[in-house]
Amino acid sequence: MDDFAIRSTAWISLLAWCAAEWSRAARGDQAAVPRLAFTLGLAAMVVHSFLAFALRYGFSQEAALLDAARQIEEVTGQPSSPRGFYANHAFMAWWTVEALLWWRAPLAYAARPLAAVWASRLVFAFMFANGAIVFARGPVRALGVVGLLAVLAIWVAPARRRR
Repeated sequence: MDDFAIRSTAWISLLAWCAAEWSRAARGDQAAVPRLAFTLGLAAMVVHSFLAFALRYGFSQEAALLDAARQIEEVTGQPSSPRGFYANHAFMAWWTVEALLWWRAPLAYAARPLAAVWASRLVFAFMFANGAIVFARGPVRALGVVGLLAVLAIWVAPARRRR
């Protein structure tokens, strides 16, 4: 049951983020629906991280760091430092700042430079690709691939229309 709670909150986070990106493309950055989905995704990720830290690691930073290094080595075949664990913290901080900026000033958020938009997109794509594809096991990996491809399709669609 613990593992289900940990994994399901991660998948809710991914699906909410995908929904936010699709809704953003359809409704624009000023609409509340994409912001709500984006914020729901953030909330699910925070719950996921808390549950993993509490249920899997017993609130032990050392246990979490060692397991992160073990998982990275398992996937890559190379010994690893536990830096991946800190990447999760940085990602949640990034997502929190993005959500706060979007809620505080939707028009300014929508008018961000394209470089800032793509920097954020790449951070999200990298983190979700790692969590939902690289570190996923079994058939759920396909869900991660489909979700990320769907978001990629919506990101490149406006560029195709401009040509």
